[in-house]
Order: sequence, then C-alpha cells, then structure tokens
Amino acid sequence: MIAQAQVRDETKRRPCYRVYWLRGDGRIDGAEIIRSEDDGEAMTTARGMADGRSVEVWDRERFIGRLDHHIS
Repeated sequence: MIAQAQVRDETKRRPCYRVYWLRGDGRIDGAEIIRSEDDGEAMTTARGMADGRSVEVWDRERFIGRLDHHIS
C-alpha cells in the first residue's frame, strides 16, 4: 500500500494545465485546472471534458492547443 503522503507528493509534481471552455464568439465561458503528465495527456483530458463545446488548453502562458466544436 502506498502512503497517502507519497501519493500527494507525486500529484504535486504533475504539471498544472488550464482548460478553458469557449463561447461561440471565442470568449471564455469557464475554466478548470487539471494535472497531467504532459501536453498530450492534457489534450486528451480536455477532449473528455469538452462536452460538445470548444476548449483551449494552456500551461500558464504557453498555448497547448484548441479543440473546436463544429455544429453539423
């Protein structure tokens, strides 16, 4: 069994990313901080959080990517 303090320490080491939900006009509608191992994992997590909306992923001031929701 892994000690709870060790789990907390490993979580702290993972980079923080911000997922921003965007309105149709491109303005921010909401945000959430996530922890991911790397940029790819952050984008995969954001894809699961998009819920039919466009999202952007940022690592502080570094833009990671955008997932656009297109209405069919």
